Amino acid sequence: GIGALGSIDLFWSLRNNQSLTELDLSLNNIHLPAYSRMKSVLFVNENLRVLNLTGNNIGNEGAILFAEALERNKWLRKLSLGSAQIGTLGAFALAKALKRAHFLE
Repeated sequence: GIGALGSIDLFWSLRNNQSLTELDLSLNNIHLPAYSRMKSVLFVNENLRVLNLTGNNIGNEGAILFAEALERNKWLRKLSLGSAQIGTLGAFALAKALKRAHFLE
């Protein structure tokens, strides 16, 4: 997998990418430092529609960052976070954000 450092660089480059619509980073050993960058990507990237992060170590803190991003992002249609070691706090934050995110499938 691309790991934590590779994913930080990748997410940074996606901030201004206007052509990528789907990104599958499942099982890539991505950890928390990268998710703050991903949050900033989701704030501004209007073209990314599908994001798969299944099997990465998202945890509660990463899930909370995604929940914050989902409150501002209106373009993402599918977000996959299966087997991502998300605990109760992270699941609660995501559930709260998803209630308002009617655009997600």
